[in-house]
Amino acid sequence: MWKKIMDEKYRFYIVSFVMLVTVLGLRLWAWVFSEAFLRLYTDGVNRWMIQGLSGFFGLFSVSVFEVLMVVVLITGVRMVWHDKWRGILKCVAGLAFIYSAFMLMWGLNYERPSVATHFGLEMREVHTSDLKALYLTLIDLANVARKEVSESGNGIFVASGGSDVALGYEAVQAEYGVFGGAYGRYKKVVTSDVMSQARIAGIYGVFTGEPNVNMAIPDVASLFTIAHESAHQRGVAHEDETNFVAFMACVLHPDADYRYSGYFNALVYAREALIDAGEPAWVGSQDQLIDAGIVRDFNDLMLFWNGQESWLGDLATGGTDLFMDFHQTGEYVRVVDFLVAYFELS
Repeated sequence: MWKKIMDEKYRFYIVSFVMLVTVLGLRLWAWVFSEAFLRLYTDGVNRWMIQGLSGFFGLFSVSVFEVLMVVVLITGVRMVWHDKWRGILKCVAGLAFIYSAFMLMWGLNYERPSVATHFGLEMREVHTSDLKALYLTLIDLANVARKEVSESGNGIFVASGGSDVALGYEAVQAEYGVFGGAYGRYKKVVTSDVMSQARIAGIYGVFTGEPNVNMAIPDVASLFTIAHESAHQRGVAHEDETNFVAFMACVLHPDADYRYSGYFNALVYAREALIDAGEPAWVGSQDQLIDAGIVRDFNDLMLFWNGQESWLGDLATGGTDLFMDFHQTGEYVRVVDFLVAYFELS
């Protein structure tokens, strides 16, 4: 009987099902014993696995994850095209297998304790007055940082290049004792134009440990994206927390380009949070305080994204929102909660 069940025809389906059940059990364990989970999985097995994977695949100049995703997509389309309903069943089992592998190799980090504990932050409810104070603070810091960087003939920020994001994470390690270590470098994505149409700035390659970055986006966004995807590489899963860790890696970085990118993107998120809170008029009234170079960079970034409207973007946004809601990953803009706590605003 067992031999029949494990016949090659059924083996893949059985393995996919067992992996899925295992993941659900591990998520429950992680939720109940979060501190033990952080010690054993995030800072233990998963940390060393990611360092090994990213170190090996970092030897390749191209993104192996990008190649892998193209192969998987083509394989899935061929199975459905040739086997019809049986192909669809194989794809469903394949997706269950990929999702389970994703969770085992990295996704369980959604259950890790908040990074607020690493930085000694006292999180609390954030009010509009807090967001206004944060916005004004970030304007001052971004104005200073903007004067330390280079720009093009059109007055747009241009990164000098050559500086490694790892230097920022080494600074975080020195200051807070977390997120250091030897990890593989980020990869420039060949299909950046496709990612732009899908409104994707970057994606972390779970199966290869590679931070993948859309290099078509303006420099002021690409540097922060590199830091963001590198935070995922270090086991930070929730997007608001990842944004905060990226912010810290940027503003503590010895390179002025990264520091400016960190303050600029934090300023953009604070602006978005205030507009969402019903304060667009107040935000507009503060525009005269912002350095003209920052305004040019902001307009350039908005112009870039506004030129990428397509059905692919709507599809990708819908899929991303569904995934984020399922895993309760936190909204990117909620980084402002961490920033208010970090600056101790009241």
